[in-house]
Amino acid sequence: MQKRRYSIKHVLNRNLKPIVDPIDPSIKLYPVYVQLIYKRKNYLFKSIVTTYYTDLNYSNKNDVDIMSFECDFLRNIIELEIAEKKEKFDVPGFAFQYEKYRRSIVSEAEKLLIGKIEHLIRSGESKFQNVIDFKYEPGKLHLLLEAAKVLVPDIRENTTFKICELSEIFWESYNNSFPMKEKYGLIFPTLYDWIRKGHKTVMRDFIESTFKGVKARLLMEYLEEFDFGMRAQTVGV
Repeated sequence: MQKRRYSIKHVLNRNLKPIVDPIDPSIKLYPVYVQLIYKRKNYLFKSIVTTYYTDLNYSNKNDVDIMSFECDFLRNIIELEIAEKKEKFDVPGFAFQYEKYRRSIVSEAEKLLIGKIEHLIRSGESKFQNVIDFKYEPGKLHLLLEAAKVLVPDIRENTTFKICELSEIFWESYNNSFPMKEKYGLIFPTLYDWIRKGHKTVMRDFIESTFKGVKARLLMEYLEEFDFGMRAQTVGV
């Protein structure tokens, strides 16, 4: 087995200003961080653990479980990053990458699709563009699609809008194949799951077995564009 070129562990970031216990001011509580050491570079970033401690030896069981989970999750991400980026992988900025990998893939998809609909409506200079709320909320995509068809009827013929409509079927199938679940404050599947666990292949098979002609072509274009975007902001393309 190849020896790891990095190490990770949870530590208290005592460089930050502590929280002082209101009952006993002598007790100082610090946030939990992850220490990543790679090629002798020491890098600290915020853990998903939210409890403050005086000493990690006194961590409660739930936080011990979270730290164990987070270490495993981080090892998977780091090993993927090293495999894809090789010598270009470096620790500065890894916290930003970690934040991306742990995002909900379904939420990312919905945000991008809402952004597409907003662009279509605003670029068409619809008189309704300023009365439609494009702010992202989970499950809002369907309502926005329905509102767009009523307020901007011509949008139905737009190819990008047709792709947005078809994407609802795409993501419904995805959710059936990979049900969403919450664990330790994260929503799975994540971007890491999409990149690493062959989800693109599953969805390509779904398109090929379900659609024909124009619909199949449009959904394949959407799949490739979405996958490219997810890879571009994580492992690179």
